[in-house]
Amino acid sequence: MVRLGHKKSRNGCSTCKQRKVKRWPSWTEDLRLMNHFTSVTSTTLPGANLHTWRDKVPKVAVDYPFLMHQILAVSAFHLASLEPQNRQEHLSLGLQHQQHAIRGVYAEISNVTPQNCHALFAASSMLFIGSFAASSPALHSPHRLGVDHILEIFTLIRGVSGVLTSAKENVRQGILRDFMQCDRHSGGSKLLESLLRSVTGAVDRMDPDDVSPEVKSLVEGTVSGLRDSVGIASASTPALNVAVSWPMVLSSGFMALLEAQHPAALVVLVHYCTVLHEGGLHFWFMKDWGSHLMNSILRSLTSNWHGLVDWPVNYINPGTRDHNTHIAQDNFA
Repeated sequence: MVRLGHKKSRNGCSTCKQRKVKRWPSWTEDLRLMNHFTSVTSTTLPGANLHTWRDKVPKVAVDYPFLMHQILAVSAFHLASLEPQNRQEHLSLGLQHQQHAIRGVYAEISNVTPQNCHALFAASSMLFIGSFAASSPALHSPHRLGVDHILEIFTLIRGVSGVLTSAKENVRQGILRDFMQCDRHSGGSKLLESLLRSVTGAVDRMDPDDVSPEVKSLVEGTVSGLRDSVGIASASTPALNVAVSWPMVLSSGFMALLEAQHPAALVVLVHYCTVLHEGGLHFWFMKDWGSHLMNSILRSLTSNWHGLVDWPVNYINPGTRDHNTHIAQDNFA
């Protein structure tokens, strides 16, 4: 049985807990969201051509309410990014639809078939987009991302990875096959090359007095998984592909290190922030994620670890020389 990774909660994720939902949206609001998705949001999404997002995915969604809910959720989050004056209303609608989508995926995911795999695949892809959008620092002011926020998304991505794997061959032959027709990048991405070089060097330089052999082994395995993710990234959006594919292969042991905020794991996570930052330069749902998450992590790292994250800090904030000065400035931003 394929299970969607999640932590049980009676009240939803940390983002959902911040809001009280008072009513279900009217059909006219849903019509507006669908119109916005097909006419605007669909042109902004990665992973497939416009025809697939605008026409094929909504067509599949007619028979699968969980996918329809996620389409409307992503549309609402996109509207929230475009209309600051109505941001709270759009966020509330988006969260309601996304909660229904997740519940629908939970109900369907135990039995992936050639019939439902296309809807599950599309919903899984859009849940990734919606999860980043729902906690986007660009939509919450003042707002400070923390490790717990990215852990929630990692847990979701790791859960749906089983769906993506089991559905891949059927999707490749079906109506959503354009999702599978991306050319792999053949090297040459300066960001990804520098990322691997920097994170490998950082792990090599970790003080044995601060990192046990067990932790070092977990971290090295995680970096190896990152290297594999870079190797299978698409040519069109390599950084975004790494942002999605790397969390799929994270071990439970490394996830536990992140949850405990072990400095060695946080050093790796700061490096991951560079692909989030790159994604945010091109896609609205990742806007500002890299810099906000990185600054939150830096506040947790003691100064003796800062030398291991010089490259990602300077990549995201060019010209930053003093981490502590930058963090202090960020606190008053």
